[in-house]
Amino acid sequence: MGAAASVKKNEGNNATGGPVKMTPKEAEGVKKSNLKVKRKKRESFVMTMARAFGFVKDKASVIVIGLDNSGKTTLLNCLKPTDGSHQFLESTPTIGFTMEHFRRGKLDFKCFDMSGQGKYRSLWETYYKDAQGIIWVIDSTDHFRMCEVKDELDTTLNHPDIKDSDISILLFANKMDLPDALTPNECMEQLELEKIRHRDWHISACNAFTGDGVVEGIDWLSRSIAKRQNNS
Repeated sequence: MGAAASVKKNEGNNATGGPVKMTPKEAEGVKKSNLKVKRKKRESFVMTMARAFGFVKDKASVIVIGLDNSGKTTLLNCLKPTDGSHQFLESTPTIGFTMEHFRRGKLDFKCFDMSGQGKYRSLWETYYKDAQGIIWVIDSTDHFRMCEVKDELDTTLNHPDIKDSDISILLFANKMDLPDALTPNECMEQLELEKIRHRDWHISACNAFTGDGVVEGIDWLSRSIAKRQNNS
C-alpha cells in the first residue's frame, strides 16, 4: 500500500488524460520548482508590505545622456538638495561622467551624468545593463543637430542591453524658454518617437536653468520605475 501510494503521488496527466509516472528525480525537480515559486511569492509580499510601511527605500540607477551642451549637468544641479533657495550653479562640460544622488518621493536616485562629447559617448553603454531608467536631454534650440540626436537615440534603443529590456526613457526638450525652441511634439516627430514600442517613454519640455518642468518629468520617471519594481 505504501509503495502504491508513493507511485500515485508522483503521477500526473498526459495529453490523453491518463496518468504519467515521474521518476523520483523528476518528482524532486517539480517539488523544488514549486517551492521556488512559493518563496518568490512570499518574498514579493514581504517587500510590498515593507515598502508600504516605509521600511524599505527603493533605489534606482539612472543614466543621463544626450549631446554635449544639451543641459544635462544643469538639469541635475537643480535636483540636488538645497537649503530652500534656488541656486544657479555654473556648469562646465563633463569629462567622462560624474555621479549625483537625489531623492524624489520614496525613490532614491543614483544618476550617472555622462559626457555628451563625441569621444566619450562610447562610455554610455557601460551603464545600460544596470540602469532602471534613462534621462535623455535634448537641446530643443539646436535644430541642426536633431539628426545627430536621432542617430544616437536609435543606437541606444538598439543596443542589446536596451533593446530587450523594459527600461523607462524620459526625454527632456530642454531650453523651452528660448524663442526658437522646438516643442515636445516637434521633437517627437523629428526623432520618430512614436516608433518606440514595448517600453514606457515620455517627453517633456523643461528649462533646466530655472527648473521649470523638470520635477514633473522626474515624477513620471519615478512612477514608471516604481510600477516595474512592484510588478517584479
